[in-house]
Amino acid sequence: MEALLKRLVRNGLRRGLLGGSRPWLVVGAGAFALRLVVRALRKSPELVFSEKLRVGEQLVISHGRRSGHNGESEGASPQP
Repeated sequence: MEALLKRLVRNGLRRGLLGGSRPWLVVGAGAFALRLVVRALRKSPELVFSEKLRVGEQLVISHGRRSGHNGESEGASPQP
């Protein structure tokens, strides 16, 4: 739905303002207003984790296997 509204806004601006087509201008303005309403009604993301870091601490966010010191995955056998 978001992609469709985005395309309608873009076409409305291009064909309506630049091309002089009043119907496309109305479609673009309506799609823009609807996009604003959808964004306003969208639920905000849920907070999952929050913690203050002290000076010198770091937070590492990763996805997948944990890497060892030499860049290889832990448990992986070295290549010959």
